[in-house]
Amino acid sequence: MYTIQAVEVDDPIDLESEILSDRVIRGQNNKTREFKILRGGSVVGLLIYEGEGQLYDFIYEIFVLAEFRGSGVGTWILMYAEQIAARLGRSGVRLIARSLFQDELNDDDLTSWYEGKGYVRSPTENSMLEKRFSLAPS
Repeated sequence: MYTIQAVEVDDPIDLESEILSDRVIRGQNNKTREFKILRGGSVVGLLIYEGEGQLYDFIYEIFVLAEFRGSGVGTWILMYAEQIAARLGRSGVRLIARSLFQDELNDDDLTSWYEGKGYVRSPTENSMLEKRFSLAPS
């Protein structure tokens, strides 16, 4: 069994993956924190997390390298993002389910995946999904 961990990214070049480096460079801004996801010491994915500093934080991107999809890494990353928000005292997290690879997973399937993890459509913005915390996630 491999241990999964998140390590904050200092420099996108250090990600050991051109795909992940490109995702960080395209996705980062002055509000985001970027985490490389390691499993057994190897980089397997990415989380770009935006702390809005209000009631909700925003998951800007979850990305899992193709060879590690379907192995629980995406679920782990999502739970990690939820834990960050809970530790910061947020009421929940928001995201927009957009698949980067429509031929592998379309937006509707991705939305269904998030809904299976407890996310619902935002009452104020239809393209936004959110998960409210009644209790801090474990």
